[in-house]
Amino acid sequence: MKICIVGDYLSRYRERIQTLFPTDEVIWAHTGEDDIVRDALEDLDVFVGPVFTPEMAHRARRLRLVQVPGAGTDGIAIDALPPSALCANVYRHESSVAEYVLGAAIALRRRFQDQDRNLRQDIWDTATYDPSVAYGRTLLSAEVGFVGYGHIGAATWTLLEAIGVRGGRAVSRSGKSAEGRVSSLTWLGTQSDIDRLFDESDLVVVSAPLSAETNGLIGAEQLDLLGEDGIIINVGRAGLIQEEPLFNALQSGTIAGAAVDVWYSYPEDGSGRPSSYPFKDLTNILMTPHSAALTDETYSARLEDIAINIERSRMGFRPINLVMS
Repeated sequence: MKICIVGDYLSRYRERIQTLFPTDEVIWAHTGEDDIVRDALEDLDVFVGPVFTPEMAHRARRLRLVQVPGAGTDGIAIDALPPSALCANVYRHESSVAEYVLGAAIALRRRFQDQDRNLRQDIWDTATYDPSVAYGRTLLSAEVGFVGYGHIGAATWTLLEAIGVRGGRAVSRSGKSAEGRVSSLTWLGTQSDIDRLFDESDLVVVSAPLSAETNGLIGAEQLDLLGEDGIIINVGRAGLIQEEPLFNALQSGTIAGAAVDVWYSYPEDGSGRPSSYPFKDLTNILMTPHSAALTDETYSARLEDIAINIERSRMGFRPINLVMS
């Protein structure tokens, strides 16, 4: 078979991949190397990458499988794929992202970022030396809300429960948990319950997929309901939270803080502003470059699933994690 792998996600496993498919033609291309990809499309069997356009689909008439190396499929023109092709994604990132949420939530609720920054200036930012400084708040006392309750939401709640967090609720498109998982959440509703979720929570974890229904789902009204002690953590897609209301809520103190791992603008070369708003000037936000899932454990496991799907495609079987049009 002819396999084209695009992007840097799997490049560090190149030797291992070549060992897995010793008799296949494996073509590697970095993001932006469109000529290499274009030349491979005409007789390509498997494409592995985060973006597959209608123009690419038009050329790849022999294609059997589009394998996304992550969970998000918003870069794949699924409806344009040739009749012979199926699309699949991979997960396996939920544990790594759950750890990110745990760490970010503790840091923000305990104000570790502020204390680190101030102590570097010889300021002891603690109630011991300044009675006006509020005490931190433990994560165990948090009322947690989940916008989206798929793999990430369920894994995060499992982790939070394990350390003793008891108050949890979630909204999802279907109003059901991932894969029918039994949960000890206080309640699980649909997106129509989102205002109630923000009103009852002081920590909200956003991990829903981005779609026409969820784009801009969270705005000024919801952030107002979260309140001045509230924290929001976005590990889904930036578009789930309206950009200007988020900035304004952080700047004004409408909410206490945020951790944002997914952004409104992405660079091509590793350098560039993540937003048109100066989030970097705010002191109550933890900014990370879409790195919550980037662990060796995530990608080693994803490679296993990708290899399984390529073999299933070779044998004419449906892939695991099939993405429906």
